[in-house]
Amino acid sequence: MIEMMRKASRTWVAKIFLVILIAPFFVWGLSSIFSFYKRSETVVSVGKQKVSFDLFVDRLKKTLYILSQQYGYDISVADLISMEIDQQVIQQLIIECAINQFNEDIGFITPLKHAFDIIQGYPAFHGEDGKYSHDLFLDMIKKSMISERDFVDSFRKMISRDSLLQMISESIYLPSIMLDQIKRQLFEKRDIDYLIINRSDMPVPADPSEEVLKAWFDKFEKNYIAPEYRKISYMMININDKLNKVNLSDNDLRVEYEKVKSRYSVPETRKYDQLFFLDENEANEAFKSLQKGKSFEQLANQKGKTASDMLVGTFSKENVPDNKLADSIFSVAKKGGYTGVIKGSYGFVIVRVSEINPSYVKSFNDVKETLEKEVRYSRASQMMSDDIKKQQSMISSGSSIVDLAKMENVSITDLPLLSESAEDMLGVKFNLDVPNMVLNFAFSLRDGANKTQLIRLDNGSYVWINVKDIVASRNKKLSEVIEQVKKDWKIAKQKEELSLKANKLINYNKKLGDIGFKLNKKILSINGISRFPFIPSDVSKRDILGEDGVSEVFSGPIGITRVIPIKNGEQNIIFTVKTSKVVVDNGERGKKIFDHYQKMFRADTILEFVVGIKNNYPVYVNEGKIKKYLDSFLKN
Repeated sequence: MIEMMRKASRTWVAKIFLVILIAPFFVWGLSSIFSFYKRSETVVSVGKQKVSFDLFVDRLKKTLYILSQQYGYDISVADLISMEIDQQVIQQLIIECAINQFNEDIGFITPLKHAFDIIQGYPAFHGEDGKYSHDLFLDMIKKSMISERDFVDSFRKMISRDSLLQMISESIYLPSIMLDQIKRQLFEKRDIDYLIINRSDMPVPADPSEEVLKAWFDKFEKNYIAPEYRKISYMMININDKLNKVNLSDNDLRVEYEKVKSRYSVPETRKYDQLFFLDENEANEAFKSLQKGKSFEQLANQKGKTASDMLVGTFSKENVPDNKLADSIFSVAKKGGYTGVIKGSYGFVIVRVSEINPSYVKSFNDVKETLEKEVRYSRASQMMSDDIKKQQSMISSGSSIVDLAKMENVSITDLPLLSESAEDMLGVKFNLDVPNMVLNFAFSLRDGANKTQLIRLDNGSYVWINVKDIVASRNKKLSEVIEQVKKDWKIAKQKEELSLKANKLINYNKKLGDIGFKLNKKILSINGISRFPFIPSDVSKRDILGEDGVSEVFSGPIGITRVIPIKNGEQNIIFTVKTSKVVVDNGERGKKIFDHYQKMFRADTILEFVVGIKNNYPVYVNEGKIKKYLDSFLKN
């Protein structure tokens, strides 16, 4: 699970990084600037640019929040370290500093007036009248112990960084030659004619000489190894026998129900939609429109959002993704009602509750059947546990499973010598009355023969196992397997001759029709083979060829004739490419594909640019300080 998350996190952090490049101020907010100038220890520096410990912590927490939204649950610090999120955040900060230093070196700085225009438009600095208040601005930065000059300088760097990368991003487009190549790669379809020749079409070779057979055997000796065999006895203590001894009355179940009644409490859930606003004034105006009769859908349309864009989902109060919204959502009186403007974690939100599912407690009759199974199994398991403790004590005192069998009145099963795959010494599959895990467990024991061990099965039963004998794995002698070796040699020889014949045929007969006539084989066709199967019919056309075969179909120009071995060399396909055409999907799917490649090309180019900038400056990272911070969470 963690490995999957680790890979996925790199994708999401990459997306977050692109967001940083395009709109850092609105993503990370004022706290990044406030944290930047807090007088805490420097943890990252690039050139003359420095990152405070507080800024690192602030950025790490916000990155974690965004990732938690993607996964649907809170990511722990242990997961954070395993997914290397801390290192990725450090790299983001390094790149931001490098761009700031680059801008400083070339004199690329946002004009002071433009910076103040943006600051004055930010809702956090608006007074009760909804207008910019310079006194409020000064008060906020004073509380954060930042001078006005430091704040504005930091803000100008942020806007300058955004402006530089926005300018570069908007000028990057896929070159037409690359776009044409992508279209050909994705949407080219080829038609082939083909025929199949089989190993059975080849004559059976004569028996090889002793020297040839010996050489073959020596080369493939590993294919003729006798596995380890073990002879075991086992005794099962079946949970079902205990279940049959458990007596439960209706009153017993009602008593148990009252004990665990809270387990059957289903919390209230609410389905809700939300409209998100970066600007509080815009959110307030939208709320006024709702009060005047405008619908949620009309507001969404104005913002270019669809119904699916607005829908968040159905959640209990504890599971609302942004817990800052939970109280307001669950305060809405009725279905269809909406909240006022709520200040969420990353902006301002208006929520509409579209469905209310009240809390309730499942009745005794609703859960009776499930509860009875649980109680019966619990009591049987306790009986089983008590018995097993007694048996373990007996084994420790020198008793055997024979003694246990007599006490429990159960039988012992003796198995013949078997391999771990449950085959006897003649290679015949043996039908086991117990799960394969019993045999696997017996082969995992490394204490030798005459050892008695206990294993718990998935259903709660137990099996006592005694390994009575072990026959070690060994290399078989040629004399033991000579007939099998002869058979294998002949099959390999036929496959070799089949491949030689197929390649000779295409060398001496350039037309597939001539080859088919010579072999008396029917010419078949497959039309519309594509490199990438977008739809089920594309997949089925590739089945007979396999991935390697499809690659061969696209390995040359129209008219090429090739040979493809399939089914482990049992068959060879000889094919000729008849036609090729590029049918570009100009619909929604095609648009999404081209947009994806455009974004990837743009991202790659920007990353190449910023990494190049970073490499021009000395970089310092206080790994010790960061590690100490993360370790403090792991210990708690």
